[in-house]
Amino acid sequence: MENSSITNILGPLVLSFCLQCFFAGMAVIQATCYYARKARLTHRDTADIFNGGIVGAVLLLIVFGMATAIHTIHQTVTLHFGDVAYGGQGTWATWVEPAITATVGAIAHVFFIHRCWLATNKSRTICGLLVLLLLVSLGSGIAVSVFVFHAKSIGRISTIPVPMGLWLSASAVTDIAIAISLIVEHLKNTRNSGLMRKIIELTLQTGAVPAVVAVLNFVIYFAMRSTTYHLLAELSLPSIYALSVLAALLNHETAGPRRSSVALGATMTDRVEKKVEIKVERNVLVWPNLHSV
Repeated sequence: MENSSITNILGPLVLSFCLQCFFAGMAVIQATCYYARKARLTHRDTADIFNGGIVGAVLLLIVFGMATAIHTIHQTVTLHFGDVAYGGQGTWATWVEPAITATVGAIAHVFFIHRCWLATNKSRTICGLLVLLLLVSLGSGIAVSVFVFHAKSIGRISTIPVPMGLWLSASAVTDIAIAISLIVEHLKNTRNSGLMRKIIELTLQTGAVPAVVAVLNFVIYFAMRSTTYHLLAELSLPSIYALSVLAALLNHETAGPRRSSVALGATMTDRVEKKVEIKVERNVLVWPNLHSV
């Protein structure tokens, strides 16, 4: 019984927290790079304030989650080493993790839904559906955290397939819908890009990576419900959301000077009836022949 608990509950739990700290450290480094670039700006517009607020909120929760992970590892591996029952029960830090993951996911979804709003010419249908999925995912994630907190056992998370399934499926569907919406719009405006560059841009700017991890989290939970192996994906998901947001922002800033056609960002609202591309060649601004448009 003890070996089974170590293999199915305690082992995956400790490894999940280690992965969480690893990805959280990467997110902190990327956030530092982002704020270092923004610190050099002499003027900040509304988009900069919005993006800075998103990164700050996500970073705050990521650091808090990393602190709770370190606390849990210390309690489980150091103070209660060999106590399988305590390891399977977890601590308060373990019980609040679903709420942290759901909140970080909601903040990241707000960022990408805003990009969808701009990319789809302010489509209320698409963005309204995405907001609805966001609220379902956030609410069910908090409900899971409340249940685990009252049960005071992370191992009992397998006994609530309905709220867990609602949370994981809503989160995965939201990520997939956002990625598809942004990919479709991005492909419309990068027809002349190279294949590899297009793939990299799509991966960084559309939140495709969190969608894959969210689907993986859903599949592992229902395939191995008697274990905590799904936490390997679930506890890493907040940091992956943060990395996805930061990669989209940093990649947009890096690629921006070389590509001024309709891009994913604030310039999406500037679409005009005549599609005009402005190219920068050797730092010289070259206007296209407007008579040929």
